[in-house]
Amino acid sequence: ASVYALCRGALVGFSFGMLVCMLVYLLHRRWMASGVLLAIGVCSLVAIASIPHPLIRERLQTFRDPKSTDSYQTRVDAWSDCGAIFKHYPLVGAGANGFRIVYPQFRSTSQGAQLTSHAENEYVQWAVDTGILGILAALLLLLLYGRYAVVRRLRCTKDSVITVAVLGSLG
Repeated sequence: ASVYALCRGALVGFSFGMLVCMLVYLLHRRWMASGVLLAIGVCSLVAIASIPHPLIRERLQTFRDPKSTDSYQTRVDAWSDCGAIFKHYPLVGAGANGFRIVYPQFRSTSQGAQLTSHAENEYVQWAVDTGILGILAALLLLLLYGRYAVVRRLRCTKDSVITVAVLGSLG
């Protein structure tokens, strides 16, 4: 579905998640599981590359020079503007979903006719919306989960599918 939606980010996320999961399985000497993930990844890439649809081929060509796309410039501009928003609301951020409210005030370029309603990156959006306290809270949750996963790993010898899924999704 991500291929036909012409969403490069989903393809990159899927590939990175598969890679992280495969590495976790390799670290745990789960050769069969990592081999299956590698086979799925290779088959997926071959299948995607062989789709004859011209729009999909054109979209895949943008991987060669992503900086030449309008999407890249829009994202870089939005992230730069997010730095200004973060400096203005450093401690608690602009509030839940506050980006779309304050972004017009901090927008540095008038290129493009429409304003974006999100920061084009979840981590940047989280920093803008929640500030330093929200970032620290998220890091604390990750550390607590990491501690829980390590303690659980020391207590039992079976790999946790949930642990692998969470690690794969952090990319």
